[in-house]
Amino acid sequence: AEDSFAELGGHSLAATQVVARLRHALGAEVPLGLVLGGGTVAETARALEEALEGAAPGLPPLVRVPRDGDLALSLAQEQVWFLMQLVPGNLSYHAHAALTFRGELDVSALEAALSSIVERHEIFRTTFHAAAGGPVQRIHEPWAVRLPRVDLSGLPETERDEAAAAWMRADFRRTFDLTRLPLVRWSLLRISDREHRLVHVEHHFLHDGWSFGVFLRELLALYAAHLRGEPSPLPELPVQFADFAVWHREVMQGERARAELEYWKDKLAGADPAIELPTDRPRPPVLRFRGGGIRTRIPPRIVLAARAFTRRSGATLYMALLAAYGGRLHRYSGLEDFCVGG
Repeated sequence: AEDSFAELGGHSLAATQVVARLRHALGAEVPLGLVLGGGTVAETARALEEALEGAAPGLPPLVRVPRDGDLALSLAQEQVWFLMQLVPGNLSYHAHAALTFRGELDVSALEAALSSIVERHEIFRTTFHAAAGGPVQRIHEPWAVRLPRVDLSGLPETERDEAAAAWMRADFRRTFDLTRLPLVRWSLLRISDREHRLVHVEHHFLHDGWSFGVFLRELLALYAAHLRGEPSPLPELPVQFADFAVWHREVMQGERARAELEYWKDKLAGADPAIELPTDRPRPPVLRFRGGGIRTRIPPRIVLAARAFTRRSGATLYMALLAAYGGRLHRYSGLEDFCVGG
C-alpha cells in the first residue's frame, strides 16, 4: 500500500489499464491523472474516495451487441479509414514483425494455433466497407490458416539473413484491400532445420502495439496446447473490439463529446499543419510517406538517471522524452506552439 506506481515503473499504458479495471470494479470514471500523480497506492485510494464523492454517474457498461448486420467503426478506426481514402495504398499503416523459432518446429501445431487466434478474435476476420451512413465493419466466419513456406536453407549460411530480410521487405510492401480477407499475412521462412521465422504483416486496422503483446502471449499458449493435443487454455472473451466500437460511439455522444471537441478545438486553434525545419531539399508537393529511421542506443546510466528524474517529477519516461523531443523541435524551428503526431 505504501508503494508508488511511478517508482515501480508505471507508465501511461499501464495507468490506462488500472483506470479500466477501476472503472469495472467501481462503476465510475477515474481520472488518469489520479493514477499517474506519483503518490502511493494508499494516497491514490484516499484521493479516489474524495474524487468519487458526489461524482457524476459512471459510463454505461461495455456489453456484447447483436451480430445481425454491419457494425460501425470505432472513432480511431474511422480516422484511419478517412486517411486511407485520401492516400490509397498508403504503407504507413502496415505493421510487421518476425518471430524466430529455434529448435524443432511443429508447423501443423503453429497453423492450428494461428487458426485458433482467428476464431477467437473477430478483428482478424473483419473487413471494412463504405456505406451510405459512413464506413462499416463486417465480421466473417473463421478461416483456417495455411502458412506459405519459403525455404532459404539451401543458401550459403552467410546469405540467409539478408535473403530473409529482402523477402520480408518485399512482403511488407504488398498492400491490403480493406474490403477483402485477410488483413493479416503470416508466412514461414525456413532458415535451417532448427530455425524458422514467422513473418507477421497486418493493417493497423486490426490492432496496435499493446494488443500485439496479447497476440504473442496467446499464440504461445495455444501452440503449446496444440502440441500436447489439449483444448485451448484461454478463457472465452466476453466482448470483442466491435462491441467496444459501438460502446465508444455511444459514450461520445451528447455533452461529453461536445466538451471534448471544444477542448481540442481550443488546443489546436492556429496550429500550423507542419513544422518548417531546415532541410537539405524542399518538401515534395505531395506527401509520399517515405521517411527513414535511425536507431541509436542510449547508455544505461542515462536511462537510469532519466527514470529517476521522471519519478521525482511525477511523470513517465515517455513524457520526459516527448518533452525533450519538443524542445529540440523548438530549437530548430523557433516555434513555441506546434503539433506532434503520435
